[in-house]
Amino acid sequence: MRRVIRYTIIILALLVLAFLYQLKSNLTKQANEVAYHASLTKSIHLQSTDFADSALMPTDVADRGINHSPQLSWDTLPLGTKSLAILVTDYDAPSPKLHLFTASHWVLYNIPLNVHSLAKGVSADTLKKLGISIGKNYAGDHFYTGPRPPFGIHHY
Repeated sequence: MRRVIRYTIIILALLVLAFLYQLKSNLTKQANEVAYHASLTKSIHLQSTDFADSALMPTDVADRGINHSPQLSWDTLPLGTKSLAILVTDYDAPSPKLHLFTASHWVLYNIPLNVHSLAKGVSADTLKKLGISIGKNYAGDHFYTGPRPPFGIHHY
């Protein structure tokens, strides 16, 4: 009986250590990503008529509301740009105090340089007609899924 308890404690300790290691690894990766992106020269000007920079996302572009993709427009592309990508990513999943993973809400790539904006609630068909490729979001779907954070205020 003592041996079973000892092995159970060892297994639980190993599981806790593995969890803590994974948590530290994810925090390190996130910190490295943030530092890398902060070091880049910012030349692309991205804006939305649906919300201001650093403002809360309105409910019509969130999963708790209408769940439309936001209107986006951009300009001042760097010289040599071949195509663009748009990623709507939640770095605070599942909670701002416990960053375990990132959740991609919208993945667009191969955006041609002649496309300078996307309308609010743009459909997958329209995106394809524009020559834009659509990647899978966190749910495995090929469309926009608005934020619906379970805890706290998340950053996208």
